[in-house]
Amino acid sequence: MCGIVGILHWDGQEVKPKILKRMADTLIHRGPDEQGFFFNKKPEGNEISADAFWYQSSSYRYGKPVAAAGLAHRRLSIIDLPSGRQPLSNEDGMVWIVFNGEIYNFKELRAILTKCGHCFKTNSDTEVIIHAYEEWGTNCLHQLNGMFAFAIWDQRQELLFLGRDRIGKKPLYYHASDGKFLFGSELKALLAYPGVETQIDLTAVADYFKYLYIPDPKSIFAGINKLSPAHFLVATKRSVVIKQYWDVHFEGTSHINESVLADQLFDLLGQAVRDRMVADVPLGAFLSGGIDSSGVVALMSRQSEQPIVTCSIGFDDPEHDESRYAAQVAHYLGTSHHEFFVRENFLDTVRRIPFMFDEPFADASALPTYYVCKMARQRVTVALSGDGGDETFAGYDKYLKDAIEQLVSRFVPIPFLYLINKACIGRSNLQRKGRTLTSQALRDPDRAFYETNTIITDRELDNLFQPEIRNQIKGYDPSQFTRQFFNSINTDDRLTRILYTDLKTSLP
Repeated sequence: MCGIVGILHWDGQEVKPKILKRMADTLIHRGPDEQGFFFNKKPEGNEISADAFWYQSSSYRYGKPVAAAGLAHRRLSIIDLPSGRQPLSNEDGMVWIVFNGEIYNFKELRAILTKCGHCFKTNSDTEVIIHAYEEWGTNCLHQLNGMFAFAIWDQRQELLFLGRDRIGKKPLYYHASDGKFLFGSELKALLAYPGVETQIDLTAVADYFKYLYIPDPKSIFAGINKLSPAHFLVATKRSVVIKQYWDVHFEGTSHINESVLADQLFDLLGQAVRDRMVADVPLGAFLSGGIDSSGVVALMSRQSEQPIVTCSIGFDDPEHDESRYAAQVAHYLGTSHHEFFVRENFLDTVRRIPFMFDEPFADASALPTYYVCKMARQRVTVALSGDGGDETFAGYDKYLKDAIEQLVSRFVPIPFLYLINKACIGRSNLQRKGRTLTSQALRDPDRAFYETNTIITDRELDNLFQPEIRNQIKGYDPSQFTRQFFNSINTDDRLTRILYTDLKTSLP
C-alpha cells in the first residue's frame, strides 16, 4: 500500500512545503520506500530535499495559475520499481497524479492508449491512469480493473479529480472549507494540517455503537468525510461534486445450467487471482484454513511454479485457534508455510491499533489481521487473502439466522408470534433468543435486517447518552444507513438484498 495527500488553496495562498511534508510523514508506514512532492507554484525557500521535490514551471505557459496545488506520495514499491516514482505527470506536465493501489489491466489499457497516440515514459500502472483520464475524462474509471484511491490535478482546468475503487479497498478522506481542500489516505494526514477542526460528529458516535464502525461518507469528525466506494469527486474553485460511477445490478435470474455457472465462476476466480499475482516484489497469502483463503491459495498454487508463501497465526486458546486447519491445507498444497503463535499482551496491541484506524473501530478481527500482517511483512510485500468471500457467497451465520426468522414469519400466524414473544420475556439465554427471533419475525424485512445486524438495540443506544447529547441527535435514525441499500436494490430475493447491503456497508 502507498499513501497519498494533497492541499489545494483556491485563493492562491502558497502551499507550504513544511506542512505538506508533515502530512505525508504521518503516512510513512504506508509507504516506507520513497517520498515525492509536486507544487504547481514554486514555494518560497527550499524546505524539502531536492531528490523528493518537483516544481512544475510549465504551468505558466497558460498564464499564472490561480489555485495553488501541492501533492505528496509515500511509496511502497510493487510494480516498475526503478521508474514508478510519484507524483507522476503526463507528457507536457499539465496533469499530475498520486495513486495508491494497483490496476490489474494496465498493460491492456496501455496498448489501447498507445494506439490513441499517448506516449509513456514508465512501465507503471500509475501512468496509465493519467492517460486514461486525458482520453476519457472521469469516465476513465469504467476502464480500470483494480483497487485504487487516486488524485489527479488538471492544471489547465484547475481541477482536482479523486477516485476510489468499486468496493472501497483503498481509503480516502477529504476536508473542504474556507477556500481550501485537503485529502489523504488516512484521517491523521488531514489532522496534520494546522487548524483543521476536530469536532466530534455525534451521529457518527451513534452509528459506531450500532455497527462497530463509522459508516461512509462520515468520519468521527464533523468536518472530515470519506469518499464512498465506487464514487468520484471533482473539486474546483466553484464547487465540489461527488458522483457514483458503478453499482451492482440484479435484473433477471439466470437459467443457465448450474454446472456451467460453476465452471464460469471457477474461471472468473482463477482470472481474478492471476491478475493479483502481478508484482515485482515477493508475494504470498494469508491462510486461515477456511474455505475462502484456502480457495485463494489453491488457485495461486495452480498458477505458480514456486511454492506459495503462506502465513497464519495461532492462539493457545483452542476455541480461537485455527492454525491446525491452515497447516493441513498448506501441507496438501505444498506451500512454504509459516506460523506465528500469539502470546504477547493483547492489551499492548489494543493500545497501538487506534493509531492505525484513526477513528473508533471495534471489529475483533482487527487483532488477528494485525498479527498476520506483521508476520507476513517479514517475508513478502504483497499478500492475498480471502476477505470478501463471506459477503459474496453468504458465509456468515447471520445469513442462516435471517433465513430462520423469515421462515417463522411466513409460517407462524402473527397472533401466535405475539403470544410466543410475550411468553419469552425472561432471563434465560433460550428465552432471550426466542424473544429476539419472534421480534424480528414481526418486523418489516428491512427493519428486521437492521436489528439483526447491529450490536445493541435503539433503546440501549438511547440509554447510553447523556440528555444533552440525546437532544443534539434527536430525530437521527442509524437504521437509514443500511435500509437505504436494502430497499434500493432491484430484486425480490431477500438474500440478494442482504448480500448487496453488506457489500455496500460492512464489507468496505
